[in-house]
Amino acid sequence: MKEISRWSASKEVVSLWSAYKEWDLVGLANISLDLTLRNATDTHAFISHLLENATDPAMKKWLNSCQKNYDYALAGIRDTFRDIASKDYESMIFTVDIVGAQALICEHSFGEKGHKSPLNHRNNDLNRLSNIVGAIASILMPPERDD
Repeated sequence: MKEISRWSASKEVVSLWSAYKEWDLVGLANISLDLTLRNATDTHAFISHLLENATDPAMKKWLNSCQKNYDYALAGIRDTFRDIASKDYESMIFTVDIVGAQALICEHSFGEKGHKSPLNHRNNDLNRLSNIVGAIASILMPPERDD
Protein backbone atom coordinates (compact mmCIF):
# COMPACT_ATOMS: atom_id res chain seq x y z
CA MET A 1 0.00 0.00 0.00
CA LYS A 2 1.30 3.42 -0.97
CA GLU A 3 1.95 5.68 1.96
CA ILE A 4 0.62 9.21 1.62
CA SER A 5 2.57 11.96 3.28
CA ARG A 6 0.76 14.51 5.38
CA TRP A 7 1.75 17.19 2.86
CA SER A 8 0.30 15.24 -0.05
CA ALA A 9 -2.94 14.48 1.78
CA SER A 10 -3.28 18.09 2.89
CA LYS A 11 -2.67 19.28 -0.64
CA GLU A 12 -5.43 17.02 -1.96
CA VAL A 13 -7.87 18.18 0.70
CA VAL A 14 -7.10 21.81 -0.07
CA SER A 15 -7.51 21.14 -3.79
CA LEU A 16 -10.85 19.40 -3.27
CA TRP A 17 -12.05 22.08 -0.90
CA SER A 18 -11.05 24.81 -3.36
CA ALA A 19 -12.93 23.11 -6.19
CA TYR A 20 -16.01 22.65 -4.00
CA LYS A 21 -15.79 26.22 -2.72
CA GLU A 22 -15.67 27.56 -6.29
CA TRP A 23 -18.58 25.39 -7.38
CA ASP A 24 -20.57 26.39 -4.34
CA LEU A 25 -19.91 30.10 -4.92
CA VAL A 26 -20.67 29.80 -8.63
CA GLY A 27 -23.96 28.16 -7.71
CA LEU A 28 -24.67 30.94 -5.23
CA ALA A 29 -23.78 33.54 -7.87
CA ASN A 30 -26.19 31.90 -10.33
CA ILE A 31 -28.98 31.81 -7.74
CA SER A 32 -28.34 35.44 -6.79
CA LEU A 33 -28.21 36.49 -10.42
CA ASP A 34 -31.46 34.62 -11.11
CA LEU A 35 -33.11 36.56 -8.26
CA THR A 36 -31.68 39.77 -9.72
CA LEU A 37 -33.13 38.89 -13.13
CA ARG A 38 -36.54 38.10 -11.64
CA ASN A 39 -36.55 41.40 -9.73
CA ALA A 40 -35.59 43.44 -12.80
CA THR A 41 -38.07 41.61 -15.05
CA ASP A 42 -40.89 42.09 -12.56
CA THR A 43 -40.02 45.76 -12.07
CA HIS A 44 -39.89 46.33 -15.82
CA ALA A 45 -43.41 44.87 -16.12
CA PHE A 46 -44.56 46.98 -13.17
CA ILE A 47 -43.22 50.12 -14.85
CA SER A 48 -45.19 49.22 -17.99
CA HIS A 49 -48.31 48.87 -15.85
CA LEU A 50 -47.68 52.25 -14.21
CA LEU A 51 -47.12 53.87 -17.60
CA GLU A 52 -50.48 52.56 -18.86
CA ASN A 53 -52.23 54.23 -15.93
CA ALA A 54 -50.15 57.40 -15.59
CA THR A 55 -51.86 60.70 -16.34
CA ASP A 56 -49.21 63.14 -15.09
CA PRO A 57 -46.86 64.03 -17.99
CA ALA A 58 -43.88 64.40 -15.63
CA MET A 59 -44.55 60.96 -14.13
CA LYS A 60 -44.78 59.45 -17.62
CA LYS A 61 -41.44 61.03 -18.52
CA TRP A 62 -39.77 59.60 -15.39
CA LEU A 63 -41.33 56.18 -15.87
CA ASN A 64 -40.19 56.09 -19.50
CA SER A 65 -36.69 56.97 -18.33
CA CYS A 66 -36.82 54.19 -15.72
CA GLN A 67 -38.05 51.70 -18.29
CA LYS A 68 -34.93 52.46 -20.35
CA ASN A 69 -32.79 52.03 -17.21
CA TYR A 70 -34.35 48.62 -16.67
CA ASP A 71 -33.83 47.71 -20.35
CA TYR A 72 -30.10 48.34 -19.79
CA ALA A 73 -30.18 46.48 -16.47
CA LEU A 74 -31.83 43.41 -18.02
CA ALA A 75 -29.29 43.35 -20.85
CA GLY A 76 -26.48 43.60 -18.29
CA ILE A 77 -27.89 40.78 -16.20
CA ARG A 78 -28.06 38.53 -19.28
CA ASP A 79 -24.43 39.40 -20.05
CA THR A 80 -23.49 38.52 -16.50
CA PHE A 81 -24.83 34.98 -16.92
CA ARG A 82 -22.35 34.59 -19.80
CA ASP A 83 -19.59 36.06 -17.63
CA ILE A 84 -20.24 33.43 -14.95
CA ALA A 85 -20.17 30.62 -17.51
CA SER A 86 -16.85 31.84 -18.91
CA LYS A 87 -15.42 32.60 -15.44
CA ASP A 88 -14.90 36.23 -16.43
CA TYR A 89 -15.43 37.55 -12.92
CA GLU A 90 -13.86 40.93 -13.60
CA SER A 91 -16.42 41.66 -16.34
CA MET A 92 -19.12 40.30 -14.07
CA ILE A 93 -18.23 42.83 -11.35
CA PHE A 94 -18.14 45.68 -13.85
CA THR A 95 -21.51 44.72 -15.35
CA VAL A 96 -23.39 44.23 -12.09
CA ASP A 97 -22.10 47.60 -10.92
CA ILE A 98 -23.79 49.10 -13.99
CA VAL A 99 -26.97 47.13 -13.24
CA GLY A 100 -27.11 48.54 -9.72
CA ALA A 101 -26.38 52.02 -11.03
CA GLN A 102 -29.36 51.79 -13.40
CA ALA A 103 -31.66 51.26 -10.41
CA LEU A 104 -30.14 54.25 -8.62
CA ILE A 105 -30.43 56.46 -11.70
CA CYS A 106 -34.09 55.48 -11.99
CA GLU A 107 -34.67 56.25 -8.31
CA HIS A 108 -33.01 59.65 -8.47
CA SER A 109 -35.03 60.72 -11.49
CA PHE A 110 -38.08 61.08 -9.23
CA GLY A 111 -36.44 63.67 -6.98
CA GLU A 112 -37.70 66.60 -9.02
CA LYS A 113 -40.67 68.64 -7.79
CA GLY A 114 -41.11 66.53 -4.67
CA HIS A 115 -42.47 63.46 -6.46
CA LYS A 116 -42.05 60.24 -4.52
CA SER A 117 -40.75 57.29 -6.47
CA PRO A 118 -43.27 54.46 -6.85
CA LEU A 119 -40.27 52.18 -7.41
CA ASN A 120 -38.26 52.92 -4.27
CA HIS A 121 -38.29 49.42 -2.79
CA ARG A 122 -37.82 47.75 -6.15
CA ASN A 123 -34.88 49.99 -7.08
CA ASN A 124 -33.25 49.41 -3.70
CA ASP A 125 -33.75 45.65 -4.05
CA LEU A 126 -32.13 45.60 -7.50
CA ASN A 127 -29.21 47.65 -6.24
CA ARG A 128 -28.71 45.34 -3.24
CA LEU A 129 -29.04 42.18 -5.33
CA SER A 130 -26.48 43.42 -7.83
CA ASN A 131 -24.14 44.25 -4.93
CA ILE A 132 -24.49 40.67 -3.66
CA VAL A 133 -23.63 39.26 -7.09
CA GLY A 134 -20.65 41.61 -7.30
CA ALA A 135 -19.42 40.54 -3.87
CA ILE A 136 -19.61 36.87 -4.85
CA ALA A 137 -17.74 37.61 -8.10
CA SER A 138 -15.03 39.40 -6.09
CA ILE A 139 -14.54 36.28 -3.97
CA LEU A 140 -14.40 34.08 -7.10
CA MET A 141 -11.88 36.31 -8.86
CA PRO A 142 -8.39 34.85 -8.69
CA PRO A 143 -5.95 36.90 -6.63
CA GLU A 144 -3.61 39.19 -8.52
CA ARG A 145 -0.14 37.80 -8.87
CA ASP A 146 2.87 39.77 -7.70
CA ASP A 147 5.42 38.59 -10.26
